[in-house]
Amino acid sequence: MQHRIEPIDKPNGIMMRLGFFLFKRMFGKVITPAKTIYNRVPGIMFVAKKFNDVEEKISLDPALAKLIKHHVAATNGCNFCVDINMRNAMDKKVYTEKFKHMHEFEYSQLFTEKEKTAFRYVGSITKQKQVSDELFSQMKKHFNDTEIIEITYLCAMENFYNCMNIPLEIESDNLCALI
Repeated sequence: MQHRIEPIDKPNGIMMRLGFFLFKRMFGKVITPAKTIYNRVPGIMFVAKKFNDVEEKISLDPALAKLIKHHVAATNGCNFCVDINMRNAMDKKVYTEKFKHMHEFEYSQLFTEKEKTAFRYVGSITKQKQVSDELFSQMKKHFNDTEIIEITYLCAMENFYNCMNIPLEIESDNLCALI
């Protein structure tokens, strides 16, 4: 596969060697963003670590949080992020059939109205960078203020990753196939 920016398989410096070791331990391989992005600009790896630390502490239902990130990644067409989000959901034991049916959430009986509202919300943020007053009112019916902020954070975080991977054409690492 031709890459826009060639991955570097040998890590630069002690921190990147440690990062590569941890990625291999977590996923069975070093993920392409580590070899392509983090190896060149290590500070971005620390930003990603901080994002993940915050995500681990949110109060939102873990299954819904993973579905939200999956929906944003799929909406943006970030195949790497779809893959890693599904892998993380499997690792956290929150992967369900819902992941396979996200493209039809509006019409599927698998999803609650609460979930559908969250997906509409992050879809609107992702596509238009804003939400209508009506949609925000629907969010307030299903979620408290902290949960709305957490959902908005998950959406922004996922859009950040997507905006790094898509232009660099970082594709799926087939992480789900490694399970």
